[in-house]
Amino acid sequence: ASFDKIALYGAGKVCHALMQYLTKQNDIQDKIVCIIVSDQENNPDNLMGVPVRSVEKGNLSADTVIIIATFENVQLTIYHGLSSITACDVWGMTDALYAQLLQENS
Repeated sequence: ASFDKIALYGAGKVCHALMQYLTKQNDIQDKIVCIIVSDQENNPDNLMGVPVRSVEKGNLSADTVIIIATFENVQLTIYHGLSSITACDVWGMTDALYAQLLQENS
């Protein structure tokens, strides 16, 4: 599947690692439209220049894929929450991929 836009869910360690990696990929870097979080209040306005928005203010179109950039143990709850409010495809990240990203980013 081909997606024009990518939104990342979560603004923590896993998202930081994924952002660090994605910003090195020229063909993907420009597709990242925003980082979505459940609560804007305790999160930054942007992460590496990408705006951080609450789920409600994300305004995501159907050609956006959401990558849940959190640890696996919380992803199922997030997945169900996102699936109930958006038509976007929602993908998860594995903890193994996170570990691999940390190695590649160092």
